[in-house]
Amino acid sequence: MAQGFTLSDGKKYSLASFGIKTQGYLAAAENEGYMFHIDGDSEDEISAGYNGGNNSLMKAIQDNPDMVQEFFQKMSDNLYEKLDKKMQSTTMNSKFSIYHDKKMKRDYDDYTKTIKKWEEKVSAMEDKYYKKFAAMEKALSSLQSSTSALSGLLGS
Repeated sequence: MAQGFTLSDGKKYSLASFGIKTQGYLAAAENEGYMFHIDGDSEDEISAGYNGGNNSLMKAIQDNPDMVQEFFQKMSDNLYEKLDKKMQSTTMNSKFSIYHDKKMKRDYDDYTKTIKKWEEKVSAMEDKYYKKFAAMEKALSSLQSSTSALSGLLGS
């Protein structure tokens, strides 16, 4: 954000040109090192006294609103271009997504295939054991009928 932009009047401007600055890493409270302050802003206790108490941004807007608008338009366009470049599609995620949607889809598909494969294995094992159980029941039934017939012959 410290980058400057050359406007239509041929001059280069940055946020500091409008009195917009950070307090500085060593002077700022924790987690406020990159917080912007407008010099002379009466509602901001940190920068209210800067620039003799005169609001630099307000003065720039009153003096040349078109220049201020052009600067902020260029800054927002630049920010959009940089964000667009950073958030391009990769093998892990789609454009403008902050999570790895492509990887999540691949993982989901892999898990689905693995689950299906294991369900088929379990089903095959189930069928195999049902057949063995049915054969065992048939053998036990045959053994019981043979035992009953032998018992009947022996008169027990």
